[in-house]
Amino acid sequence: KQGQFGFLTTLLPVLDNLNLAIDASEKDSSLDHLRSGVKGTARSFEQALMSVGVEAIPSVGSDFNPELHEAIDMTEVDASQDGKVTAEYSRGYKFGDKLLRPAKVQVGKGRAQSASES
Repeated sequence: KQGQFGFLTTLLPVLDNLNLAIDASEKDSSLDHLRSGVKGTARSFEQALMSVGVEAIPSVGSDFNPELHEAIDMTEVDASQDGKVTAEYSRGYKFGDKLLRPAKVQVGKGRAQSASES
């Protein structure tokens, strides 16, 4: 119960930020201000998760790892980037050594060299 209580108290500022963003959008319909509020809320939510031990899984630029990444599609890349994650569609997360959700990613597939390039 104490762990749940602590986690819930880390989430309350996120709820506060959401309510502030809603209030602000009712007074000022500027998309820039709304976007800024949503970004701040996303950051505070991510910080709340990190404070209880949730870790984001590194993706773009790393080697594709089927234990951490779910390949959604592939794109042609230079041979040196073969098997590297080139885009992240949704972030993956771990809690300790347990996978909460794999990162949904795009993976590079090296171009085949033509005879003239060899």
